[in-house]
Amino acid sequence: MRYVLMPLQASIDRLSDIIHGINYLTKEHGRRIEYLEDRFGEHIGEAKVRNQKIKALEHEVFDKERK
Repeated sequence: MRYVLMPLQASIDRLSDIIHGINYLTKEHGRRIEYLEDRFGEHIGEAKVRNQKIKALEHEVFDKERK
């Protein structure tokens, strides 16, 4: 009976380790996704500011040309 239980226990231990590893990777991927979302939000904000500056310069240049 012991010869049957030992390989079974080893398989259970390996599965437990695999599940633990998957759980760790899932948490790590979640952190990475949050970081990327934050960076993406920063880029969107920077792009909006840049577009506003471009529009302001366009108005300045084209308004001077019309006068």
